[in-house]
Amino acid sequence: MKTDSGAITKFYAFLDGRRVIAENGNKTGKYKGDVPVAQINLKVRVFGIGNAKYTLGIDLPGTAKDQELTLQLSQGYHELDLSI
Repeated sequence: MKTDSGAITKFYAFLDGRRVIAENGNKTGKYKGDVPVAQINLKVRVFGIGNAKYTLGIDLPGTAKDQELTLQLSQGYHELDLSI
């Protein structure tokens, strides 16, 4: 996760309820590790100022199409739930 525009103050990411990223918005939040199950739940919470934008990238080994999403906060907050 990285800030694209505006002011992001905090990135959080959780895999199946376990926090894997807690990073200030002026840094890039990264997680690299094994995902032991076929399907996981990813939850992202981002705090910032106003309608700041950030990018969430997902790179899974063995997949040709990595994903990159550009998302925008609403009134200083954004939350995303994905099943991968």
